[in-house]
Amino acid sequence: MKKRFMMFTLLAAAFSGMVHADDAAIRQSLTKLGVQSTEIQPAPVAGMKTVLTNSGVLYVTDDGKHIIQGPMYDVSGASPVNVTNQLLMKHLNALEKEMIVYKAPQEKTRHHHLYRHYLRLLSQAA
Repeated sequence: MKKRFMMFTLLAAAFSGMVHADDAAIRQSLTKLGVQSTEIQPAPVAGMKTVLTNSGVLYVTDDGKHIIQGPMYDVSGASPVNVTNQLLMKHLNALEKEMIVYKAPQEKTRHHHLYRHYLRLLSQAA
């Protein structure tokens, strides 16, 4: 039992080292371009990572040699889905506690005002 646990721990450590090595290549490529990444996560496409930056979403190959900027669509369903906007909306919804909500009398719609994060996320979606 101890051997299995030890083997699992070693494999997990080795795998996490490989993941960070890939991220290091991506960060190095982005640094050359003057782009600061805030978050690197797996992309919906094999062999790529999704990189959230202050200026938008980038899709970067695992080796950091190729970068794509712009929305990515999943066309496997009945209608296309903008997966880039889904990511941005997830981050926007996380900022809900920072929102200032002005309720109108006999409210039919709500007006939400956010801090600078909101404007940044909107500019990324465009």
